[in-house]
Amino acid sequence: AKFFAGLRSNKNVELLTATNCDITDTIGDMIVKCLEGNSSLKFLTLDSNSISGEMVVKLIKATMGTKTLEELRVSNQVYRTPGEYVGAITPYPLSP
Repeated sequence: AKFFAGLRSNKNVELLTATNCDITDTIGDMIVKCLEGNSSLKFLTLDSNSISGEMVVKLIKATMGTKTLEELRVSNQVYRTPGEYVGAITPYPLSP
């Protein structure tokens, strides 16, 4: 929690990769708050975690305010609700 709270106001970090870290929707909410306030992060990779499709949409919407994030990678998500697999979501360009 402290990591993403600190990253929210960080002006230096441009790339963050948190692949295969067992990130869930609970942590996803913290990342959403981070993205809403961060103005330097350009590339975020969250591949191979446990984020739901609904949380992926929240992450994308969180970037609309700052418009800084250029690429969000969220492939290979295995959400722990039986039958839901978000593996089809691939890199999403966020700027023209």
